Amino acid sequence: MIQRIQSIYLLLAAGVYGGLIFVFPLWITENSKVFAQNELVYFGLFLASAALSLLSIFMFKNRKSQFVLGRLNIILNFILLGLLVYQSLKVSRRN
Repeated sequence: MIQRIQSIYLLLAAGVYGGLIFVFPLWITENSKVFAQNELVYFGLFLASAALSLLSIFMFKNRKSQFVLGRLNIILNFILLGLLVYQSLKVSRRN
């Protein structure tokens, strides 16, 4: 069922991870803004998270697979968060 509340949350997550990475920079250095499409690892992780969110929306007939995809997406988001925190600490030490 696409009308369930978790489907709306997953659609919002896919929109955020798939769309807002082109609008907002990941970090700002002294002379430039760095967007996700400039860094291949971050770009791939953001798009993988968006794809997992969209895929898990349409796995509503198989709840176990939907649950597993949700957990994989959470792990992927923790990895992405760790990389972003590491990068922000690395950028702030340079300045």
